[in-house]
Amino acid sequence: MQRRSLHDILDEFDQLPEPIPEPAVEHEEFDSEDYTPDATASDETADDIRDVFAALDYLDAQRVAARTIVHRWNDNASTSDGKRAFVPTWGTNLVSPFKVSMLY
Repeated sequence: MQRRSLHDILDEFDQLPEPIPEPAVEHEEFDSEDYTPDATASDETADDIRDVFAALDYLDAQRVAARTIVHRWNDNASTSDGKRAFVPTWGTNLVSPFKVSMLY
């Protein structure tokens, strides 16, 4: 008797599950201008992946970077396509509290 895989058996009886779409592809095809998300507050849980996509589209990467990892913007650096360069917070010569505690 020939051994068959579960995939082959399910396929024979037309019982294979529908393929799950790749989230990155779904996000590329998503138009946030035509969608109003249900979950909009920071204490809400998104049940619809489109709410997550809408939140990602709303994010301003430069604003997030400025609040988290940018020590100083370096607009004199040559970049392409209007991108901005920056000096990261971890690239400065400042002594961090972690380094100070390590010295003692």
